[in-house]
Amino acid sequence: MLIRWKCKYITDLKSIAVYVFLSAVGYTWAQSDYQIYDRPPFQYYYAGRDEALLGRLDNALQDRLREMEGLLEARLLGTLRVELPLTRGEFNRLTQGRAPHWSGGMAFPQQMQVVLKTPAFIDGEAPMDAMAAHEVAHILLHQATKGHQLPRWFEEGLCQVLAGETRLHSLSRLGRAAAADRLMGLPRVDNVLSFSSSDADLAYAEARAAVITFIDHFDWTTVRTVIASIAAGQEFADAFKAATGFEYDYWQADWLENAQKKYKNIVLLDIENYIWIGIALLSLTAIGAVFIRNRRQLKKWMKEEEEDEGPPEPSNEPIHP
Repeated sequence: MLIRWKCKYITDLKSIAVYVFLSAVGYTWAQSDYQIYDRPPFQYYYAGRDEALLGRLDNALQDRLREMEGLLEARLLGTLRVELPLTRGEFNRLTQGRAPHWSGGMAFPQQMQVVLKTPAFIDGEAPMDAMAAHEVAHILLHQATKGHQLPRWFEEGLCQVLAGETRLHSLSRLGRAAAADRLMGLPRVDNVLSFSSSDADLAYAEARAAVITFIDHFDWTTVRTVIASIAAGQEFADAFKAATGFEYDYWQADWLENAQKKYKNIVLLDIENYIWIGIALLSLTAIGAVFIRNRRQLKKWMKEEEEDEGPPEPSNEPIHP
């Protein structure tokens, strides 16, 4: 019995060794088509032939990184690997299947790695350079906080602001949610990775709006103070109160109440726009109807005049063909 177990154990070890070897070979083969482009502090891995895409992306990232470092007063340390897969399957493999379907990219701070969807299969509304800057901002914040976690809403909101994202239609989303009394509130943003696409859009919109409110009411110095306190090991609620003078829970509730009042008016603006568009369409329809009616009336009058005049009298003039 013991001998059989040992034989089975050895066989299992061989199987595992073969599996590991084949996996390593497969990974190497999958990576063999990638070209490596060194653009410190970035190192791009890209199998496509459009090097102009890399140039545009790198230029945008270099400029945005300098702005982010200036706002946070922090430097990106080390070389950041930027993976640019050409297929959804390769993207899923590189992100270990952890990226939601609506995600445009994913950051792995401890590995100093960012994986981005490329225009070959991208299906989001954010430009590629903005998505890249967003993921780089995650890496920068990870370093600035020395690996300590920030609340999801604060980090995602900061990354959007730092990346210069506009999030098209986010105001409309906030307006519709506020009008229906469906703003989710900041604590629920923690679960954004499990959300549907529409709920994730709302979560990101709320996070961005809350961070903008925070920066408007305080300033970037306060943001840096909070981050420094987190890096020193302080709890976020304590760091928040020390930097702002407000209880964290109170501020969240107050923001949600004010957002409810502020953003529900956006729906009214949308409705007003729809009304004016409707009026314009009705006006064009009315003008078209009047034009058609006048044409018909003119043809009717011309026909009546021809009937009143009768057939033309015969003429003795010669015909010249």
